[in-house]
Amino acid sequence: MALPLRIEYPDAFYHVTSRGNEGKAIFRDDKDRQRFLGYLETSVGRYKAVIHVYCLMSNHYHLLLSTPVKGVDLTLTGTDWHSEDSNMRIWDIPPDKLCRNHLLGEHNELHAMWNILTQGKAGYSHHPETKRWKGKLKALYRVHEEIVQEMIARGYNHKSPLDKKLAKGKSHQDEFIDPVERQIEILRGKGCDCEVIRCKQFS
Repeated sequence: MALPLRIEYPDAFYHVTSRGNEGKAIFRDDKDRQRFLGYLETSVGRYKAVIHVYCLMSNHYHLLLSTPVKGVDLTLTGTDWHSEDSNMRIWDIPPDKLCRNHLLGEHNELHAMWNILTQGKAGYSHHPETKRWKGKLKALYRVHEEIVQEMIARGYNHKSPLDKKLAKGKSHQDEFIDPVERQIEILRGKGCDCEVIRCKQFS
């Protein structure tokens, strides 16, 4: 049965809540929570919503907000939140340093992001990782080619090329969600076979 339509009118109050997939944590620590509040502040400013009360739990959050005008998007007011440890990530680390799972996972995420940016699909269009590649399809294409080169070197067949004609914009990524040093820490914490376990930094 379909959910009833939300009643909308100026100055309406709403209880907005969202929970992690399978009940998993969406906030790892206070740093994650501060990042979430930063995204939330930017988003509600854009959509003119007013947050009266919020509660951030480990695997879900609650917002009590009001909408001065009718028809405000309440899907976290346009923000798709993911922890900094989210799978939705293009690592700023050379592909040859990544383990099998992270290499292939990054390739899949990159294709999803490419489709969002080139075909106007919604998906994770408001995700911080997606936003930092807007206007930088040439740089994203270059990263894809580096990933493909590493995949082939490891014996994988690659049959999903990107359309080079769409690779426009800046050719270099100069915006980072986390500095490379922090990305290395995240990968080290996963206990996988990424070679960052034995590396302090990359040139």
